[in-house]
Amino acid sequence: MTYRIAPASTPYTKSVQVMLDKLTPKGDPPLTLFTMLARDERLFGKFMAGGLLDRGHLTLRQREIVIDRVTAQCGSEYEWGVHVNYFAAHVGLAENELYSLVHGTHADLC
Repeated sequence: MTYRIAPASTPYTKSVQVMLDKLTPKGDPPLTLFTMLARDERLFGKFMAGGLLDRGHLTLRQREIVIDRVTAQCGSEYEWGVHVNYFAAHVGLAENELYSLVHGTHADLC
């Protein structure tokens, strides 16, 4: 698979490796969703702690755009569906924007 932004790769920092080890069955590679988030150790830590809604550097809308785009590109259909059905309307994402997050390019406006 080709990525616009490459996921984090080994060697991971010690704290990222600890979190990945908790999430990943022994011998399996970590999910791309997790290694993509692990590029930013603070973001990954907040994700793991269920704290992406903190007063960090992302708005709620930006957070949903990131989650919807990453889950679409990683083929995480379940996670994408949950976010689209429960959160997209709340942050004002229109149908054309959701389509773009799955099929669009960086040049699309969201």
